[in-house]
Amino acid sequence: MKRQENVDPPVRPQLYISVLLVMLMIVLAYMGQWDWVVAVFIGLLVGNGFSALKRA
Repeated sequence: MKRQENVDPPVRPQLYISVLLVMLMIVLAYMGQWDWVVAVFIGLLVGNGFSALKRA
């Protein structure tokens, strides 16, 4: 029987960047900067779309 060693979970920078951008969108919306909220949202969609294409 093979013994499983302690392996660190993989770091997921895409997840951390996405969460950071969502928090940024919340702050910008609170400040009333709706044009920046839309721009960050579009960037989030495009970035995740390219990431999905890269994995396929």
